Amino acid sequence: MAITNANNAALAALIADARVGTFTHIITTKKGEVRGGKANPKTYGDDTVATTVVTGFKYIPLVERSKDEALALTDADKDAVVARGLTGWVRVWKKSSKVGDLKEVARGLGLDDSGTKKDVVARLEEAVPGGMVERLVTRADVDEAHTALLADLQRTLDGETSPKNAHVYEPLVVDGQKVRGGRVYKGNPTGDDAALPGTIYIQGIIIASKVLVPAANGPVPASKSGPVSVAKKALRRLLSVSRYVSYALEPGSDFYLAAGGAAVAAADKDGLTVDAAKVAGIKALIAA
Repeated sequence: MAITNANNAALAALIADARVGTFTHIITTKKGEVRGGKANPKTYGDDTVATTVVTGFKYIPLVERSKDEALALTDADKDAVVARGLTGWVRVWKKSSKVGDLKEVARGLGLDDSGTKKDVVARLEEAVPGGMVERLVTRADVDEAHTALLADLQRTLDGETSPKNAHVYEPLVVDGQKVRGGRVYKGNPTGDDAALPGTIYIQGIIIASKVLVPAANGPVPASKSGPVSVAKKALRRLLSVSRYVSYALEPGSDFYLAAGGAAVAAADKDGLTVDAAKVAGIKALIAA
């Protein structure tokens, strides 16, 4: 039996035995997100998916490649993002603002600014519910987003950023050796655990994916992000780093995992097409 820090020694050994750069096929149900508060909680985005990934790469070379891709984006690429008709939300007024500022906004909207703060807020709420308006993403938004995206990638390369939840994970270790492409959930010091401590998370670069069973409540509702944030997300999807995925293989949950030749056969069975061009691009990341 393998000696490991994971709570599933057999699974840990399977991942460790797979050579670096192995095709891995996973069928699992996403955790999704709970919305609606305590009164009416609903889980969205918990699709059951079949996904083929390549494991065993190092993250920093992936970021380096993505920065090069971001630098190579052309005006045509940016215009294409604008042409998609994406929208973002802009705040016009806030209830906590000073009454003088609220009156100025009211006048700018052609509204009556007389009366108390409560009176002005009531008129603003009627004209601009919630204080926010939706507008199209512009080329200026895309240019600003591009600059911010490059800065984010550079901060990662400089070691200035780390995921907020990095402290709850540690490398997957099997028989004294760290396994590239796997990590183990240690547990949250607050006690609010996202998974059972010792759960293996497998990390990889996605090659193909297919929804087998759609989420009962549909996808996660879109948040009211600003236009620049929306543009930044769209630009990031053009980069290799956007294909990075991580799946929890929690004991007791319903998941399937196959590696190597078995993974290729399983992907074919589930109707996933492995793109040779994507695979070729990943080989350099694995060798780095």
